[in-house]
Amino acid sequence: MNFEPLISIITPNYNMGKLLDQAISSIINQTYRNWELIIIDNFSDDNTKHVINKYKDNRIKFIQFRNCGVIGASRNQGIKYSSGRWIAFLDADDIWYPKRLEIFISQFYKKPYHDVYTTDEFLINLPHRQKKSLIYGRNLVKDVYRSLLIYGNHFSPSATIVSKDYIAKQKILFSENKNFITAEDYDFWLKIFRSGARCHSIRQFLGEFRLHSNNNSKNNSLHRKNIRNVIMCHIQSLDLDLEKKEKLRFDIETRLKLTNSKSLLARKDIFNFFKTLCMLFLNNPKFVSKYIILKLLIK
Repeated sequence: MNFEPLISIITPNYNMGKLLDQAISSIINQTYRNWELIIIDNFSDDNTKHVINKYKDNRIKFIQFRNCGVIGASRNQGIKYSSGRWIAFLDADDIWYPKRLEIFISQFYKKPYHDVYTTDEFLINLPHRQKKSLIYGRNLVKDVYRSLLIYGNHFSPSATIVSKDYIAKQKILFSENKNFITAEDYDFWLKIFRSGARCHSIRQFLGEFRLHSNNNSKNNSLHRKNIRNVIMCHIQSLDLDLEKKEKLRFDIETRLKLTNSKSLLARKDIFNFFKTLCMLFLNNPKFVSKYIILKLLIK
């Protein structure tokens, strides 16, 4: 290529030395070479520094920053120190496949004028080596913001690349509100698409989101609570009359209960799962029907 834009990759880290090693290796092995990796480390006390130093690659920047448990603050520091035209996020416990950035750049030239590009990824449960497909984006939805607000998050930091110019002009950063912890990326995507960002979804599996014992989102009760905090904050800010806001809350409460009912399936409690599904359908049939159709058809 005659013109190869610089891609800034932001990786927050705290005591993820072993997995961070694999994340860095997956970046080093990218077939696209014009990138910088900015590791924002929350003063790890494991072997993180040794892992980073062994690569001896001047494209890797190591910045120590005390985030007080707020990962959004670390991501914002990475954005602050980034030099690239595009910003990619790779969490310290995730990995990319070698052609991910090359495929993104090729799609950038084929599908220009977009502000956000997302790929699909595999969810890997490391202790059990279970594998699941994660499909991201909302290609068939005109109002991505409303879709995300009502039907839930459908983007992942490690699978998404955003235009630095766009988020700078719109003054969009990750929230550092402690009531959003583990859900700050959901708030970030909502703010991006509320501002009118254009998204292109690349239908290829180009990385792995990996589950392990130290994932922040493993605290399901905190995660659910803070997702609700994000949603209610956005509803409150909408320019809608009281009746429309209440209808929106009712639909979203239905969706949250539908999402939570998946835990019944995980426990193989089929009877109570279908009982919950039937109750929700009777209370809000139109929404439940739309939700099921979205899950089946919108990719």
